Amino acid sequence: MIGKISDVDCSGLPQVTLTLNLGITMKLHAANLSKIEFPATAKAAEAHSLSCADLRGISARIQYSLVNGQSYDGEISSITPTSLTLPQ
Repeated sequence: MIGKISDVDCSGLPQVTLTLNLGITMKLHAANLSKIEFPATAKAAEAHSLSCADLRGISARIQYSLVNGQSYDGEISSITPTSLTLPQ
């Protein structure tokens, strides 16, 4: 799914929950942000240098697996930024 990351909850690091807006809103979870795959793209090297909070506001293609019985919709397997502006 491609959308904009509108919110990121970094309070439980290394676990992260983010909100992805793509016409609908999805809550997605990563058990350990450092283990999320950032596929090889021109932006991937920059993405690896991002902190959890820096994910807020970027557009990305996120691959995930749907889950049931959780407070979130899916477990993230990879994040590919489609637009990335690094913080100053």
